[in-house]
Amino acid sequence: MSNEKQIHTEVVDIDDLIQDDHNFNKGTEEGAELIGRSFKEHGAGRSVLIDKDNRLVEVHLSVPAKREAA
Repeated sequence: MSNEKQIHTEVVDIDDLIQDDHNFNKGTEEGAELIGRSFKEHGAGRSVLIDKDNRLVEVHLSVPAKREAA
């Protein structure tokens, strides 16, 4: 019997994701512009981590920039 946990992945529409209001990293306008430019020039290169309620846990600053770049 294995002690390994199974990983659950699911594709979720970007419009269904919710910003985490309790995240202390609010970012800067300059940082948002850089992230947006990166998406336009290079596309998305990583996934995001969300909780069971579609609330962003990781890379929460990338999602708004990706929405604007699309």
